[in-house]
Amino acid sequence: MPNSTMTQAQILREFVTRKGLDQIGLKPIQEVLQKYSPFSWADLQYYEEHQFHGSFNALVSFLEGCVEENRPVIISVPIPPKNWHMLTVLGYDSEFLRVYDPSPFVWSAYCDVAKLKIQGALRSRKLTSDTTDALVISPVTRAS
Repeated sequence: MPNSTMTQAQILREFVTRKGLDQIGLKPIQEVLQKYSPFSWADLQYYEEHQFHGSFNALVSFLEGCVEENRPVIISVPIPPKNWHMLTVLGYDSEFLRVYDPSPFVWSAYCDVAKLKIQGALRSRKLTSDTTDALVISPVTRAS
């Protein structure tokens, strides 16, 4: 349900059960969740990084629009030394994105991350782009 208590950690467990960690990514997560009945209420939209035309500002505008529309969006961000991590964007202001981080190693699961820090991390991992992919989870809208 749209007001479900399903957490990002439960999504990860479901994915690992069905596919294993070696295939993790937002596109494969979308494919698993589309087949998982607790998400039958959801419209799962995957956006490839090229859809933001290599522009971090376009990515941020998209994320802010999702927040305004109350549509949770998960993004992939690089973490040292060579892994990727998923954060759910919940809010924003001019300098920060408010995110949920399911990692058990963070002090608080909810934190503010500087947009410039995310941009720098993305730029350090990709020589040609400072964008990333995104997965938006929102209720299916039914035509009346």
